[in-house]
Amino acid sequence: MRLQMCWTCLLAIMIAQVAAGFSSDTLIIVSRGEMMDTVTLADTLVMSFHIENKEAAPLYGFFLSDQVPSAFTLLESDVRISGTGVGDYVYERGYSDAIYQGNTPHRWAFETPPDFRQTNPIPQQSFADIEYRIVFSEAGEHVFRNFSWAGMLVRGSDTACVFGYDDDSLKVIVSEVGVDEDSLATQGLSLSLLPPCPNPFRESATISYQLPEQGEVSLSLYDGTGRLVARLFEGVQPEGHHSVHWENDADLPSGVYFVHLEAAECVTTGKIVLVK
Repeated sequence: MRLQMCWTCLLAIMIAQVAAGFSSDTLIIVSRGEMMDTVTLADTLVMSFHIENKEAAPLYGFFLSDQVPSAFTLLESDVRISGTGVGDYVYERGYSDAIYQGNTPHRWAFETPPDFRQTNPIPQQSFADIEYRIVFSEAGEHVFRNFSWAGMLVRGSDTACVFGYDDDSLKVIVSEVGVDEDSLATQGLSLSLLPPCPNPFRESATISYQLPEQGEVSLSLYDGTGRLVARLFEGVQPEGHHSVHWENDADLPSGVYFVHLEAAECVTTGKIVLVK
């Protein structure tokens, strides 16, 4: 609650300064990086923002808010000022539908509330970057509504509030992960890997699948680099529905993992997201 109150008060102060005559027409340029507009459920999307401070004064108290589709899960983020990593920034996640239906606010604040100590300024004639990685839990069309930002320019004894807003909506089409249709047609089989539950998960998940006939089964888990991290099941199973409960005993880090199912010379793959 103190964190929310701090930033609410800070925003009120900044608005008051604007009303007093400070202008947002400055040489602060904030832009979103390029991104893919068509992906699959197996992909990880990297989002980035570049902040340029072309003013002759440092920029303090900078924060940026992005409206991320609620069907996406944010895995990790990174903040750099003049190319150097910032470790004490603040990341906040809002509530779904708080501003736009189907979107969840995410905010990166360069300062450390509730003190507002001005610990991470963006120097004059320098830059900063925000990068975050997200994965998808639902196929379909998803829209990033807009992003906004604010900060303070310190010119000697004067402090000017600056802010910006970009209303361009970005659309991303997310498609299902396909299976080897030719292999399935050749074998005349219907091998099904059902969505893991829950997904994303924190400590454990249940992975279910449907076998069209009895046979050798191999169920494995791979990380995003293709490295085998767990063998979930190996052996003979009868036709029908099966489930495997998996505990993250190896203490794997947050990220996207791939469930690999082989049976009767057919292969299918699904995605599972670990969020700590």
